[in-house]
Amino acid sequence: EALGSAWRVCLLIILAVVLSGLIYTMDFEIMGCLVAIAVVACILLLFFMLCIFQWQFGPWQLIVSALFLTYTIEPAFHIGRDFVLPASLPASEPDAPLCDDPPARTTEMFKKPEGDKDLEQAAPFQ
Repeated sequence: EALGSAWRVCLLIILAVVLSGLIYTMDFEIMGCLVAIAVVACILLLFFMLCIFQWQFGPWQLIVSALFLTYTIEPAFHIGRDFVLPASLPASEPDAPLCDDPPARTTEMFKKPEGDKDLEQAAPFQ
């Protein structure tokens, strides 16, 4: 009974993660990859916990594995959403700069210094 209940809880957690990921990223393919990677990571974690360290599976291990799954997949949701829906510039100004007032030193950084003969000899292709 306890093992069946633990499996039902694990499957419900995975289903909740998949549904929230689909709602957040709006992409089945990326969501499938993310869930597959997270499930493999959870299986490896549980293998070490249960087989190598000989821990008994109980409520605390279920809580730890559920938290590990959610903390593992949450940053991946952000990466997946940024991949599917990249941030774009406003439609009214397609050539708008990313910042309103770029510092003047950014253009001065790439100017060639005046009167530096060593620099001219080192870079003849300019």
